[in-house]
Amino acid sequence: MKLGRRQETENASISIFRASGHTFRSSKGCSGSSNAASRSESRKNPRLHADLMRMAMEDPLYRACWGTFFTSENANEQRAHMYVNMIINHRLMMWELRSITEAHLWAISSIVLSGPVGWRFWTDAREDGR
Repeated sequence: MKLGRRQETENASISIFRASGHTFRSSKGCSGSSNAASRSESRKNPRLHADLMRMAMEDPLYRACWGTFFTSENANEQRAHMYVNMIINHRLMMWELRSITEAHLWAISSIVLSGPVGWRFWTDAREDGR
């Protein structure tokens, strides 16, 4: 049975967050394998992740250091891929810190992944097992 684009987008959102080691119980917060230590790490290092991504987005030399992270040789597509990665990681961190609800997380994920750039990110991530 072929799924509609909306269902595929929802499944993509679920898969991204499960692949990151998270399980969901209710719309009130996280449960499962995300523990206090990893949440503490998330609080300490979001700036480093953003800085690394920003440097790579701005400079092809640093972008090349990401290896086979990209499926396109087009610099604009590579930067867009990295930006979607930053959006997803930021919202996941906000959810881990309980700054947003699970419903908000799903809503944002669905919006991002339903666009052509977000969908390409998801397709690439799914094919590479990232």
